[in-house]
Amino acid sequence: MSQYLRHLAEQDAARRARAEAHLAELTAAFCDRVLADHAEDEHDRLVRLMCTPPQPRRTRARHTTGDQRR
Repeated sequence: MSQYLRHLAEQDAARRARAEAHLAELTAAFCDRVLADHAEDEHDRLVRLMCTPPQPRRTRARHTTGDQRR
């Protein structure tokens, strides 16, 4: 009987190892896809940025009350 239980425990350990390996593969594939999408989005953003002409700088008004106390 103990040999049978040991056999069942070994089968269970092997099944868990296969499930963990499969989950690791799925996780790696998902991360690769997310990173590729992010890289593509960043590339598209940079392409749009490089295609827009530069805007002239605007002069900004100073926001002072006129009183120079410090």
